[in-house]
Amino acid sequence: MSTERPTELDSAITPAEQAAASGELPVKHQTTGATDYSVKVADVLADCERVVALWRDNPLQPEDAASKYRWFYLDNPYGASTQLFLNCGPQGNPVGVAGMVTRRFLARGIELSAGQLTDFFVQLGHRTLYPALLLQRRMRAVGLGVHDLLYAYPNETSRQIVLRIGYAEIGNLTKFVVLLRYGEFLVRWLPRWLARAVASVVDAVLPVCFRPHRLLLGRWRAEWTESIDARFDVLWERAKQFDGIIGVRDARFLAWRFLARPDRQYRVFVLTQGAGTIAAYAMCEAVDNTLHIRDMLFDPKSIEQLRVLIYLLTRQALNQNFVRLSFEGLVNDQLRSLLRAAGMFERGRTPLVASLRTEIAASLRGQDWYITAADTEL
Repeated sequence: MSTERPTELDSAITPAEQAAASGELPVKHQTTGATDYSVKVADVLADCERVVALWRDNPLQPEDAASKYRWFYLDNPYGASTQLFLNCGPQGNPVGVAGMVTRRFLARGIELSAGQLTDFFVQLGHRTLYPALLLQRRMRAVGLGVHDLLYAYPNETSRQIVLRIGYAEIGNLTKFVVLLRYGEFLVRWLPRWLARAVASVVDAVLPVCFRPHRLLLGRWRAEWTESIDARFDVLWERAKQFDGIIGVRDARFLAWRFLARPDRQYRVFVLTQGAGTIAAYAMCEAVDNTLHIRDMLFDPKSIEQLRVLIYLLTRQALNQNFVRLSFEGLVNDQLRSLLRAAGMFERGRTPLVASLRTEIAASLRGQDWYITAADTEL
């Protein structure tokens, strides 16, 4: 749900890249002295241990990298995932790796196959431009050979690489934060005793400022749930009417993406009415003193429900002694305004890039996107 428009999304892969992706042509190598780089498509199942061995050099990977690999690449409900090896030298020793996970998106109701690019890693000693460029270029060729669109959220170094090979920025994942307890913030400028006194007033007054009208509040109830059931599919049937591009969020996806993840723990906060029908949800993760909303879903025709959800979740977070509540997403102006009305303000941005097949790029240009951490690996 974003109003930040793509600049140029119709970057096509060349016939040579398509042939390389299908195995009809060899991938171009570059030799500098004794160093020879090449890229090979891995067997996602058979090469699991080799990928995990490379991951052990990456501090961003979890301690139990093998469990993360099985969950993310082998148990994905949307089908085959992809791993590429960056090999070096005459023996073809792997020195880098890149992954791509299959996702399903809808663009105004039309289903698209998407590839989420992730887990890009090159060992020290090989972190020059050419190896990274070779690996990313091959992944784009392979990805657009099987998917309608590819997307990624690169760091600044990787961003410069992917923009050179045909990706374009489609917007930013914006972090929205509401501060729940002002004492820790005010103590930076005020004596501790004064900060506590001022914070007690601010903490009591601000929630009232962002409280929805009582007539709106009175119709709803909210609760925590530990399971994903058929009610989430019913909500998705309404939510997928969104006028733009959105990743599928049915019960099967949510159960895999959040509840089956081995290295994280999530809880679902649901807004219900009547016989327990879910009107909106927030998938939450507690990290230190922050409650992170990793995903939110709601009926796009009843967006005010989301304000009620955030308000009630804010009260829950306060009661559980969290200091702040955060949400990260690529959103449109309407949702951005609603988040501000709920007391959430922008605190940072991460660029999102995409590459689309030429034949669908024109039809997607100008559409809003709705992306959350559920569409990433956070």
